[in-house]
Amino acid sequence: MTAAAGLLPQQPSRQLRGWGRKPLWQRVLHRRVLVPVAVAAVTAAGVGFALHQGDSPPARSGPGLVPDTFVGTWLATEGQTNYRLTVQQAKIGDPVLSNRVDGVLPDGSPFHCEFSAPLDRVPHEGDRLIIGTSEIVVREPANACRANGPTTLTLLPDGRISRKTDVSGLITYSSADALVSSWGRDDVAIARAFPSLVGQLASTGTAVGWQGGSCRPRDPGPGEVAQGAHRVLCNGDDGTGQVHFDVFDFDTRPGSSVAAVFFGNNARVTTRTHEDVAGALTVTTAAGVDPAATQDTEAHRALAAVSFPDGDPRSRFVMVLRWPGHTVNSLLTDWLERAPLK
Repeated sequence: MTAAAGLLPQQPSRQLRGWGRKPLWQRVLHRRVLVPVAVAAVTAAGVGFALHQGDSPPARSGPGLVPDTFVGTWLATEGQTNYRLTVQQAKIGDPVLSNRVDGVLPDGSPFHCEFSAPLDRVPHEGDRLIIGTSEIVVREPANACRANGPTTLTLLPDGRISRKTDVSGLITYSSADALVSSWGRDDVAIARAFPSLVGQLASTGTAVGWQGGSCRPRDPGPGEVAQGAHRVLCNGDDGTGQVHFDVFDFDTRPGSSVAAVFFGNNARVTTRTHEDVAGALTVTTAAGVDPAATQDTEAHRALAAVSFPDGDPRSRFVMVLRWPGHTVNSLLTDWLERAPLK
């Protein structure tokens, strides 16, 4: 199992005291008093400090020390594990990095971890951040996560960042903006709304999305429902039992109800909450599907169409989900509840 490093407030590893005051030698000269022995003692004592702190800017009362090139949201996928790294402005010792890690354990069950870590140093070159020891904020299940020791966040020449930890090894992240821009004009709105869900589109025309899903643009064709909408199709050809999830973009909130578009008005409707959504999601299934008992098969698909509340910017999108061999309730609890909807 793979886990990543994290971030909670922590005491600074070094205290920069007296910064902003005039150095002793300036105050001595200003008073026209020379004390060679004292000056020599201060100089000697300062050698260790200079060697220890020479590449670190002082703590200061400004907005922060982090170069703007690091600030933002960064995403990575390794196998079935998704990483969402957020870097914010900070001063030495303040929280600078948060990391959300979601994946699948060897037994097939999902795990979710959140970490935080403080800023330790900012080398003058501006292409690295030295990050302190991570702390675990959330872990589900309790044995799924381990915190990292100190790490280095490095800005790469291609605009990505990398981080090598003692838990996850080397992870290379792309910025959320780069991920969005990798998609074509027709699908960029889907990528902007759900970057962690659909992943970054490669030159091959596919992306590695949530939990390692294979995602690609494919608008509905003749005979398919929701013609005229744009669609990102994920795991459409998968036969290994992963969740199949499609994201439809209708440009505006669909003029017809989800029940009419996807189920011919023969449907049942329930609601579901999600931590990424203010208000309730609407879950629509076929009337003949028992959410608690009907298992999805090729012969009898147990689809769930998920739509967003009025007033939500994502109300133009509908997600259609199915999980071979599972019920709708299992799909909603074990997959949708953990899926990133932002």
